[in-house]
Parts: sequence; structure tokens; C-alpha cells
Amino acid sequence: MNDSQGEKRVLIAELTESAIRLWGSKRTQAANHNIKEAADHILKINGADIDDGETPLFHPPIQNHDSSA
Repeated sequence: MNDSQGEKRVLIAELTESAIRLWGSKRTQAANHNIKEAADHILKINGADIDDGETPLFHPPIQNHDSSA
């Protein structure tokens, strides 16, 4: 097993444990596909090379709520 697969398995296990605590095992089992998909997105985001000031594309732009505008 390569490192990325191992990292993904650990992340899925952690997300599953959290989901069981929050929702119970039956609901978590029904959400298994979503948990795996969330793990993929988390790993993709963790591996992204973006600048600190750059907003991720999946996030709406941060708007400046300046009172003088």
C-alpha cells in the first residue's frame, strides 16, 4: 500500500469514528460513500499548492464589508 492510500484509509477511519459518535452506526453506514468522498476532497485540499492570500476555488470570494462602501 502506498503512502497516499494509507493516509486515505486513516482519514476514512477517523471520519467514520466521528460520524458514529455523532450519528450512530446505522446512519454512518448509510453515509459511507459520502465519507469516502469527503476524504478524497480533504486529501486534495491538503495537497493543493495555493498562496495564503488565495481563496480556494470552491469557496465563495471573501467580501470586504467596509462601512464606507
